[in-house]
This record gives sequence, structure tokens and C-alpha cells, in this order.
Amino acid sequence: LATPAVPTSNSFTGLDELELADKPETQTPKPIRPPPLFIDGVKNIQPLLKLLEDIAKGEYEIKVLRGDKVKIQSKSADPYSTIYKELKAKDTEFYCYQPKQDRSFRVVLKNLHPSTDKEDIKIAIEELHHKVINVWNIQNSRRKQALSMCNIEVEPRENNKDIYSVKYLLYNKCAVRYWTRPEKGYHYKKNAPAALPHGWCGKELSRI
Repeated sequence: LATPAVPTSNSFTGLDELELADKPETQTPKPIRPPPLFIDGVKNIQPLLKLLEDIAKGEYEIKVLRGDKVKIQSKSADPYSTIYKELKAKDTEFYCYQPKQDRSFRVVLKNLHPSTDKEDIKIAIEELHHKVINVWNIQNSRRKQALSMCNIEVEPRENNKDIYSVKYLLYNKCAVRYWTRPEKGYHYKKNAPAALPHGWCGKELSRI
């Protein structure tokens, strides 16, 4: 007589599938796009198109804007650098904004006496793990008097926003506020969404 088969089961069956299902999908970080270049006074776009095709074929996009202005968006850093250098070599009138990751970070430090030594302020802030680029007083635009506020400019780092938590500096109770570009005299914004950058990286003075 044939012996009936004994049913068996593997308790580990399916564990591999469960482990794969539990693992979160790794997302590839998106490459950082370089800032666009803006060219002014483009009366005839053909020379510009020929130049771009010669030096960065397929690695850029253009958009025609109002007022004889053209926007060039490079797809990566290499063609951006090539286009930038070529436009500059040809004395082209253009400008571009500084990449976000390269912008310095500015804040307004309040409630320190204007006679406080700037070097002492710099040392105190750097002890909090920030690299200070510059410190300068804010003046009243009419009276030309230094106020109990100063601008602090630090290098871009991941911990930049930690500076907003500073409550005491050099044994003084102080406050750190978001910085915005001053229009007249001094200006700061208490509840701005982020510290604003300053300037763009260049503007050339003749045409293509």
C-alpha cells in the first residue's frame, strides 16, 4: 500500500515578499536646475539661436518674454556654465539670479546697543555654529543715527534657521528677525516666510 503523503508547509514562505513590501521606496533626489539667464534687447533672435545650438545643442530651453527679452533655461550645470561664459565673452547684455544654495543668509539682530563691538557680535554668533560674513549697524535714514539693530550676514548652511531661536547674545536679551531688502532707511519684517536673498550674479552692458 502506498503511504499517503504528509502535507508540509514552510512557515517562512512569503517573508521575502513581506519584507520587500515593508521597505519604503527610495526616491532619487531631483537634480538642482541652474538659474535661468535673461537676455535684454534681443531684436533678432537668429544669432542667439545659432550660438546656443553651437555650444549647448539640446541642453537648453528658451522662452520669449515681453520687451525684447529672452529667457534661457539650461538643463544642467555644465551647459549653464558654457552659455554663461560665452555670453560674457561676447559682451552680451544679460543677467541671472544667484543660485539659492549659494546665497548668503541675512537676519536682523535687535536690542543690542549700537556701540557694541562688531567683532564681539561676530565671535558670539560663530560660537553658535554659524560662519559670519559681515555685521553692520542699521541707521535711521533721516537722523543718520545708529539704531539698536544690526544686519547679520552668514554663510549658507543647513542650520541657518537655528539663528532665529537666539534669545540672548553677549548677556543681552535680543531678538532675531527676518531680513528684507531695505527700500528707505531700514526695514525688517517680523513674520516673513523666509529671509530674502540679495542681488543677482551679474549684468553685462552690451548686446549680442
